[in-house]
Amino acid sequence: MKELKKIEDIVFFTINGANIFYANRNSLFLNEKLFLSEIEDRLMELAKYNENYSLLFTNGNGYITYGYGNKQLFKLPFWCHTAVICNDIIAVYDYDYDLLTPLNNIYNIKQNLLILPEWHKGRCCVVNPYIYIYIYQQEISCINLSNSNCWQFSIAAFPNYISASFREQKADVQYIIGVYNNILWVHIGGFRLVGIDVETGKQAHYIENVVKGGEQNNFLDTQNGVLKTLSFDYYAEFDLQTLQFRKQTIIESEENIKIRASNFYEGDKHLYFCGYRNNKFDKPNTFGIFDTEKASVVWYDKTKDDLGYFYNPLQANDKLLAILDDKHNLLIYDRIENI
Repeated sequence: MKELKKIEDIVFFTINGANIFYANRNSLFLNEKLFLSEIEDRLMELAKYNENYSLLFTNGNGYITYGYGNKQLFKLPFWCHTAVICNDIIAVYDYDYDLLTPLNNIYNIKQNLLILPEWHKGRCCVVNPYIYIYIYQQEISCINLSNSNCWQFSIAAFPNYISASFREQKADVQYIIGVYNNILWVHIGGFRLVGIDVETGKQAHYIENVVKGGEQNNFLDTQNGVLKTLSFDYYAEFDLQTLQFRKQTIIESEENIKIRASNFYEGDKHLYFCGYRNNKFDKPNTFGIFDTEKASVVWYDKTKDDLGYFYNPLQANDKLLAILDDKHNLLIYDRIENI
């Protein structure tokens, strides 16, 4: 890989398809050209975007959105803690100070109205443009906008598990993995998965000793019907149809690279990671590309002075690789086609 440039004083960036956005404190750039400037509040984060809208998080006004055809800026009337826009719809929230919990709804940007007649407690996960999941204590609620179907599923009856801190803990929703073959897959702690039928809300599967690591270590590959896990020195592919492992391996690499977190892109055989090398586990000091077919690291790099750290994984498209270091330097690489 060839490093194309280093851009200083960058607070965030994101690659989505052919586009790369990045920003300093009050200006936003699209594909290296100034896109939006003189924003009143300091820019903090660019969230997910689609062809019509983007979300920006500032220190003063939370999320604001604009159509990047005409760059019109306007504030949303609600906060958004789930930064996913599907069509003209976005998940929004308020806060119940008596219950000390977020309250969630779904907001149509174009029509300027709330879709749900009542607010839902807990945290929200947008699974796809139609399926919204709400998690409150040990209850999972699903709303399917395509057919107005709603259901609730409790995980209270599942056995307790021993947490990473060696404490016994009730089953809880660690994160939503996604939907495959009409089954919603949920990590409920203790390396366990539960599969729920998205139409009926009934349990379809319960599997132990499958999931390792966190949300940025496990990825649903819907094209191949597998759950891919890349965590520390372990890689596995779990077949969601046969419910058997296709592959499990311990990763060996130069400089003893261990994986902290990765990005996955549907249809791509690679995972793009940040991690540790040379047995230095206090701070992530490397980044690179993991080939899932070879089950090995095929490229990695570090900062030239070997003093930069990378807390979020590498991002990629067909032409570029990019990562932000702890000193707010955006490193952009020209991608070699055969990797």
